[in-house]
Amino acid sequence: MRETDFASGDTSSLHDWESVRTELLFIHDSVIPAGKADRSGEREREFSAWLVREGRAQIASDGETARAGKGQWLVCFGSRVTQRFAPDTRLLALRVSQSWPDGSPLFEGKALVVIDAREHPSLERHARRLLALTEKLRWNDDYERDMRTVFHWRNQMSYPRFLEYQRHWQAWQGALVEALMEAGLKMRIPESTDPRVARALQVIDSQTPGGGYPEEAVTRASGLSTGRLNRVCAQIYGFTLHQYWERGRMERARRALKAGKQSVKQVAYELGFRQLSHFSAWFKRHEGASPRAFQTQEARERPGRLRRGREKDLRSRRGLTRRIAAAILLLHEADRVGKGRSERRAASASEARLGAQGPAGGGEFLFEREREFPAAFDIGKDCIQPIDTG
Repeated sequence: MRETDFASGDTSSLHDWESVRTELLFIHDSVIPAGKADRSGEREREFSAWLVREGRAQIASDGETARAGKGQWLVCFGSRVTQRFAPDTRLLALRVSQSWPDGSPLFEGKALVVIDAREHPSLERHARRLLALTEKLRWNDDYERDMRTVFHWRNQMSYPRFLEYQRHWQAWQGALVEALMEAGLKMRIPESTDPRVARALQVIDSQTPGGGYPEEAVTRASGLSTGRLNRVCAQIYGFTLHQYWERGRMERARRALKAGKQSVKQVAYELGFRQLSHFSAWFKRHEGASPRAFQTQEARERPGRLRRGREKDLRSRRGLTRRIAAAILLLHEADRVGKGRSERRAASASEARLGAQGPAGGGEFLFEREREFPAAFDIGKDCIQPIDTG
């Protein structure tokens, strides 16, 4: 592949551009929860674009660090990412999957780019329109309705709305390319491709992973036999079409398991596996770990969600911890002023009444004591741990 400066105006053929895989994975506008403020992870063939609406955001990736404040876009093309946010930061966030068929990225030159939203207002305008359109999707299943984890083929929209979606999606990409041109990024363009292979790859990309490998549709679209098509594809990209299809399914499997919103069985079913054991063997052959082990490991590396029973239990434990800490402080204060044994008994009785009232009773006093003696309230604050959501 050759590196191309955007400003040079170099071009490529239509079938080259059509072979670029670009998909909007999710878009949302929300405040970053406190538990997700500081996170690390890895990305493959993806980039993120955040518009900071309130607060501040920072990303460290591939040896670079960038910060963005209110009214700035922060775009990350890096593979290893560590992100931090100020409290109550609000983002309009997009995650995009994008690569050439061989898996190489479209953009090169920088891992992180900061863009002033005032200089490129169309970025926010089209992103907001995309957000409004995705919020109106009709869902065709009963899974959790979260645009940050949903597979696109589980949504439904009318054809006119789909055309509107495509119009704003393409316009947003065009505005981003313009901003990246000004930032000095470069684009990688393949030296040569074959239009017949490009058509075959488009057919594969259009298939839902729940179906089988579309061999008949691929040969019909390309006009070549399976053997001939695979030889041409391997010469250009180094893989066969079936390997390309398998890689796409694997990417979707890893993405769904990382999100943690579905069980391993649900992910297997959506990818077309009717037996969980077949899915586990297939996933382990590609990834080197079982899907459940992979999901558990991902859950450990990010703030986890609690099951209802355990969440209730931990709330009770935290309330008890606060009451115990308050009792210690009361007794400590009685000792400090030298009021003697009778005062300590009175303090203990007062705390017993406070404990009987529960977490709601005496809350104002507890929060005031916590501000005055923060170290005494450290007990039990780290009792929430990520769990396996599979």
